[in-house]
Amino acid sequence: MTTKYIVTQDDVDKDREDFYNKYPGNTGQVDRVPAIDLTVITKRWAQMLETQNGEDFDDYLMNPSTIERYVDPWVEKPALILAMGVGTGREIIAAREAGYNCFGTTLGKKNPTFAEWKWKLSKKDLFYGEHCTLPYASGQFDAIVGFQLFEHCHAPYMFLFECARVLKPGGQLILEWPPYITTNNGTLEIGEDPAPSNFMFDYDDDNLHHACCWTPAQGNIMVRRCGFEDLEVYLSNYLSQEVSVPTTGPVPDRLMRIDDKDLAWYSNISPSDIVLRARRRPDDRMPGDVRKLIEAGQ
Repeated sequence: MTTKYIVTQDDVDKDREDFYNKYPGNTGQVDRVPAIDLTVITKRWAQMLETQNGEDFDDYLMNPSTIERYVDPWVEKPALILAMGVGTGREIIAAREAGYNCFGTTLGKKNPTFAEWKWKLSKKDLFYGEHCTLPYASGQFDAIVGFQLFEHCHAPYMFLFECARVLKPGGQLILEWPPYITTNNGTLEIGEDPAPSNFMFDYDDDNLHHACCWTPAQGNIMVRRCGFEDLEVYLSNYLSQEVSVPTTGPVPDRLMRIDDKDLAWYSNISPSDIVLRARRRPDDRMPGDVRKLIEAGQ
């Protein structure tokens, strides 16, 4: 007969008490030494950045622009805005024409050249690089906006900590990303007409540029844990919503606010895109560990 290894809660409590009696305080702690090869980590991280975008050149229609749809109703002018993941830079142009002071970031290797050729945007106007180590001073921006960006982040916590670092206390974060499956019919039910869209591209194992299409609940908790408060989550084109969530202030067209009483909160199936809006916590309300991680990027 095989004897099964069984541990009761009493066993765990006694062992813990005996251990701390023998090794009180800080005694018995393993010395903190570098346990990783920084060269390997650097190479792998840089290689992952090459997969986040998927293309050298990203240009797309804007009718209406995301600035008009999401920023105008929520961000007062003339705010200083960082628009992240803007491709060739059209969001920068749209924001500046709307009366905002806007700068942008991009990952496509030919995007800055296009932006300079088309609009004379400099490298300061459109920064080419990844989004976890931004070249901006801390507490600089009134708002950060990222449309169809969050799903590309291989390190979402690092990305969100960096957003918190460069935002002013009380500054806004506005993110839009797709779900795993978009029904395209206003409901959470997958039908055949219209055909659903798969934004994780799970039929292509070599496609890594969409790291994860987060559920509303997952996006909410990650953003909250990274130094943000006053979170609002919306679904676009949600025509079959059964649980109405009260809102104050303006709501962009075709957005419906949801919360944890709605099944859509936990679902990776959605009628269309997910939109999250939050504010950076004031420094005196920033959790201690989050503050340390934000300060590490300064």
